[in-house]
Amino acid sequence: MKEKHAKAGESISIAFQDNSLLPMLFGDEDSHLTKLEKKFNVQAQSRGNLLAISGEKENVEACRAVVESLYSDLKKGADIGAK
Repeated sequence: MKEKHAKAGESISIAFQDNSLLPMLFGDEDSHLTKLEKKFNVQAQSRGNLLAISGEKENVEACRAVVESLYSDLKKGADIGAK
């Protein structure tokens, strides 16, 4: 069954190489993912080193860009903390 907000039905998965960065990326109890879900009106689910994002295509792509940018910042040693 499709999610109500997923009218366009876009779904992607992102695989991350460095699992040690994921707690900082996802936040305590996935709090950062929850913020991204609200901001972009998407569903975000993590499992291991994978992140699945689903929703309307434009929202999914925007969320992906932010997640990949944050992950890149973490790889460079930046502190992305809750802002």
